[in-house]
Amino acid sequence: MKKIILAFSLLFSITAIAQPDNRVFTVLTGQIYSNVNQMNATKIDTAGWDDFSAAFPIGFTFKLSSQNVDSIYFDKSINAGADMYFKKNAYSTMLGFGFTDFTDRSSDGNHNESTIYYTVLNGTNKTGILEWRDAGFYQDTTLNDSVNFQVWFVQNTNEIQVHFGPSGLHVPTSKLFTRSNGNYALNKPFFGFLRNWDPQNQVFDSAYYVKSVSPAVFDSTSIDSMYVSTKLGFTYWPSNGTVFKFTPAPVGILGVQLNNYTSVFPTAFIDRVFVNIDKPSFDGTLSLVDLNGKMVLQQKAIDGNNVLQTNNLSTGIYILNIKTENESVFYKLIKN
Repeated sequence: MKKIILAFSLLFSITAIAQPDNRVFTVLTGQIYSNVNQMNATKIDTAGWDDFSAAFPIGFTFKLSSQNVDSIYFDKSINAGADMYFKKNAYSTMLGFGFTDFTDRSSDGNHNESTIYYTVLNGTNKTGILEWRDAGFYQDTTLNDSVNFQVWFVQNTNEIQVHFGPSGLHVPTSKLFTRSNGNYALNKPFFGFLRNWDPQNQVFDSAYYVKSVSPAVFDSTSIDSMYVSTKLGFTYWPSNGTVFKFTPAPVGILGVQLNNYTSVFPTAFIDRVFVNIDKPSFDGTLSLVDLNGKMVLQQKAIDGNNVLQTNNLSTGIYILNIKTENESVFYKLIKN
């Protein structure tokens, strides 16, 4: 793809101080990655693809923002190989890898074909899965680099997951993870969502994105600040077995449920944040990080009620990170 539009698509509503649809961002490591060819998958691309058009029937109703959707679309006029949207020819919420342009590696006849599949798994909650197999980077003119990843859509929970599989990266990331045209010259890939993407004018309301892999950092921004940022994006591709999860969080009057064993309140705090953990022998840490990535508070987390004393913090937005050996849970809070 040679276009200079924002190669990035998205899914959820967002405000300056809250997750889209009040979603929790979780990073898991050490997970098993399985190709969907073992799951009765359907091929949805053609050999030699770069930008392409296609439709992925999720197989059930999936809730995005305040709307129910049942399909995901690809449009070659705005697609960069892994950019999905949920309305055709209209404002849309979208999902994808920003500043990244995927393509078929087999165009020179010497490499394996890069293939895109979809399947729907049946279970308590159906799961729609899109998989990119051996996807190459357009920036890699040697065609020696490829990655494997999947995007999952889970019924009823309305959770989105991104599963990263084995990768073969040889070109230096300083070259591979850089767009060479226009405003993108200093930006690297990231994964995220756009709200109210207008494909005709190439603008959106706001973005919510994972801008760093280690440490995992997410943020929200406007299109203007995204264009000029020099710190955006992964410095390396997520390792095999890494999973990004975006999970809707049940919200009470004061707090939020982050997962099946952790609750946090209040989400807009003054001098204290309470983190209740209901998991025997829990072993982890609690951290607050500002939007510049600076850790401002950290303490050991225990089973039971944990209290973060925040009297000395300035007003503003902070990221709460609850970290164990194989899991990091992130949620955006605000100090008044």
